[in-house]
Amino acid sequence: MNSTIAKHCAHLAIATTLAAGLAANHAWAAEPTQVATSVVVHYADLDLSRPKDARVLYDRLHAAARLVCRESVVVLEDLEHLRQYHDCIDRALANAVTDVGAATVTAVREAATR
Repeated sequence: MNSTIAKHCAHLAIATTLAAGLAANHAWAAEPTQVATSVVVHYADLDLSRPKDARVLYDRLHAAARLVCRESVVVLEDLEHLRQYHDCIDRALANAVTDVGAATVTAVREAATR
């Protein structure tokens, strides 16, 4: 990915995270034809040196993670599936924030996980 594209959008590592979660948890065993979902989150309109914009990006990443992880868990009615859903979101957000590589977004993530 060239640096211009990388600067303007974050390709959430949800696909990789989700695939790792599927492999690690037999309850989520992936069918051979199943394709992991990924989302591109654009942020060219944001100045990540500003904490307010970092928060906006984090919220976008969080919404994308919820969307993708929701598709990975068919039933959220029992506690185990709900835990898996939240674990998927946490892993996806951690990877996406790392991929963005902005200290302000990392600070938002750290504040949110306290």
